[in-house]
Amino acid sequence: MILIMKTFKNTKGLVLAEALLAIAMLSISVVVTASIIQNALESTNLSKNYLVAQGLATEGVEAVKSIRDTNWLKEPANSYCWLRFDPSNPASSCDSAYYADNGDVFVPMINTSGSWYLSRVSGNKALLLEDESKTIPGESIIYDWGRGLSHTISSIKSPYYRTITFESISPFASSALVEVKIQWKEGQKVRTILRSVTIFNYL
Repeated sequence: MILIMKTFKNTKGLVLAEALLAIAMLSISVVVTASIIQNALESTNLSKNYLVAQGLATEGVEAVKSIRDTNWLKEPANSYCWLRFDPSNPASSCDSAYYADNGDVFVPMINTSGSWYLSRVSGNKALLLEDESKTIPGESIIYDWGRGLSHTISSIKSPYYRTITFESISPFASSALVEVKIQWKEGQKVRTILRSVTIFNYL
């Protein structure tokens, strides 16, 4: 009888230890699984943002090419007119005051007729979200209508900022090095994508 009681007491202690061990292992498994899921979600979101930003950078390059092509059609005899940054504005004609110059910073916009133009940034501030004093004004925000990215002011703002800078224009205006910069914030981190392309003034 005494032997049976001792065996029963030892068994109860063993069951308790096994239960505690099982709870500990389950807790570790839950924490590890939750961490894996969280990392996967963050990676997916980061990949999505980079994909959107790459698309915006490509679109920025195509916007400059579209403006150049429009200027070619409107002023085929003027070899400098391709640098005019607002071909839709008849007042600008081909006045040199409306040409892009080295170091000029612009925001690509779409007017009411659906044509691209470049809005010059006052003071040529660099797009730098890490330093609010150098951040482009509100018009640089790319807006979202809920059906994809738009460039018309809306009440819904997307997190992406975009600028186009003419880094280098050749002496005879036969080419220009254009840098498209996209920035956005993820928490406290600032993400940046740069795309540099040489645009030529001939086919």
